[in-house]
Amino acid sequence: MILTGKLQPDTLKELNEFKPFYSEYQTDNTILEPMRKLSQAVNIIVIIGTWCSDCHREVARFIRIIETLKLNNKHNIHVTYLGVDRLKQDPEKRAQHYTFTQIPTFIIKQDGQELGRIVESPTDSLEVDLVNMLNR
Repeated sequence: MILTGKLQPDTLKELNEFKPFYSEYQTDNTILEPMRKLSQAVNIIVIIGTWCSDCHREVARFIRIIETLKLNNKHNIHVTYLGVDRLKQDPEKRAQHYTFTQIPTFIIKQDGQELGRIVESPTDSLEVDLVNMLNR
């Protein structure tokens, strides 16, 4: 199934391809600790293809991480999920506002400035890479 445009995490984690990665992933809460102390809002744009196996794994894990942070009253992390088709386009052309060639692409922004990206898969782990970008 190919879903495009703005997507909701609850929809994604219920897709059969995402479910096992979402349900089996254990977040590393120790590494996430600095993200619980963010004083400024963070915007994360996630460009995904619901047909992409890397997206199934990484986006499902990312959703789990964000849910873990929000369970701990961390509400200043705002995430937008944008689904693209196999040509990496969406009907509203929202994803085209961002330069990207591979998916998933996680774009981390604060105060309108891009702090960094995670492209296809993290260097260390999603938690470590996110914390490193936010602590620069």
